[in-house]
Amino acid sequence: MTRSTRLLLATAFVGALVAAADPTLAQSPRRGGVFRLPAPDAVSLDPHLNAGFTGQMYASLVYSHLVRFPAGPEATGSGDHRILPDLAEKWESPTPTTVVFTLRKGVRFHRKPPVDGREVTAEDYYVYLPMWPRYIAHPPYVKGFKHIDGYGLGTRLMYVWLDR
Repeated sequence: MTRSTRLLLATAFVGALVAAADPTLAQSPRRGGVFRLPAPDAVSLDPHLNAGFTGQMYASLVYSHLVRFPAGPEATGSGDHRILPDLAEKWESPTPTTVVFTLRKGVRFHRKPPVDGREVTAEDYYVYLPMWPRYIAHPPYVKGFKHIDGYGLGTRLMYVWLDR
């Protein structure tokens, strides 16, 4: 064995010992700190003002949606684009151009005015969703929204999606 090989092995062995003895590895996780995300800054976290991917990526960390994509360990890979329930516990299409969402019961807003921890209902979406055109355009395939009952919300589509 050459001298350089022995030196390399000794360095690797000492490095492994130092890494194994590092006290930070033995500490249990603690809450708090800074979450860093390798992406450009969001223009705004207000979903009315920013419908772009980056803004929605950040907003998804703090806002709930009707439906969502899998994240973390539930994702089967980078191409996993299944649509999963979030605030909507289920949805159905009674006609090819209608989607009806049923909201989960018991979901509450934060305990701050003006909502003060009250339960989220379809009325909240019925008030919120028609405001979109004031700030951003509806997706081109959405024709409108309809409040069905306390936990039901419907939307009409302009055309039938052919990839069903």
